[in-house]
Amino acid sequence: MNPAIPLFRTSIVAATLLTAGVSAEDSVRLVAIQATPKDAATLRADLADPVKGARSMAIDTLLKKGTVLLADFQEADPWRQEPVKMTKIVGEIKFGGQNMKDLGVVAGIEGGKFGPVTADALDAEIALPGKGQTYRSYGVMGNTTVAKSGRWQERAWWGDGKDTFMLWQYATVNAPADPAKRSETGSWDCVRVEMRWFQAAEADLAKLAQAKPESRDKAMEWLSGKAKLWKECGFRARTGERSMWHSLEVELDMKDGEVIERQDGLSLDGSFSGQGGDLKMEWDVEAFVKEKGPTSFKLTAPMAPGVWVFLPVKDVANSNVVACRLSRD
Repeated sequence: MNPAIPLFRTSIVAATLLTAGVSAEDSVRLVAIQATPKDAATLRADLADPVKGARSMAIDTLLKKGTVLLADFQEADPWRQEPVKMTKIVGEIKFGGQNMKDLGVVAGIEGGKFGPVTADALDAEIALPGKGQTYRSYGVMGNTTVAKSGRWQERAWWGDGKDTFMLWQYATVNAPADPAKRSETGSWDCVRVEMRWFQAAEADLAKLAQAKPESRDKAMEWLSGKAKLWKECGFRARTGERSMWHSLEVELDMKDGEVIERQDGLSLDGSFSGQGGDLKMEWDVEAFVKEKGPTSFKLTAPMAPGVWVFLPVKDVANSNVVACRLSRD
């Protein structure tokens, strides 16, 4: 997943977006936010409230609590079976007078209506300036979910214990497509993927391995209080479809007349499979350290919805355990 180019694809789910009529009044609001972890937790709690989170403008009041609004996009009729691109460019990185990287927020949504279901895939990148010729890149691709009309949904998030970056979506869907036109898209089984990468004491890893499913929430609280968080990631995924996520610091340099990249951070590329309470996740992981290149490995585990799973991590400088969870809204 190369963050040096916009994360907007020409066609995200063209093979599955087959049918449907949409109302001209349908709309989506997509908001990119930077917050402290504490403010992010408060924002999540407030927007999950059935009263507070039921209005499109609810987030505007909550943003006064110290969060930073990075971009605010509003699009009419976004589920029209064609790519819809949204951009807010605030700067650039140049070499020799030539623009090598746009800085800001770039997002692309593509969706449609499938009988009673309105769904879309979201690609996005938040690219923020760093020191010198560096930038921080937070990205997702193939982020697929079923739109919940009249409520806020967190589409993706990135965290490092100091800052949290979030993408929130508010969908307004006025009428479903004809139920007789369900289309041949199969199941719309979508989940929230959560991962928290920690550096923990070896003795604590042994204790985590003994945690039973019914006590994993308490084990997660215990781990969060003792271990150092490296990366927190979250995004949406549809069964069997590829999803990607990354959190990287990228340094651009010139060598032999060509621009090269040095990366530091984490990227994921994979999917989940299964049905009901019998799920499985499979991710290709790359952990980057500048000057050393990536450490690549697979992260695979059976999963039960809503239950944390703790997996050991080897050969990664900043993490030795990752907590994973797949949840349905």
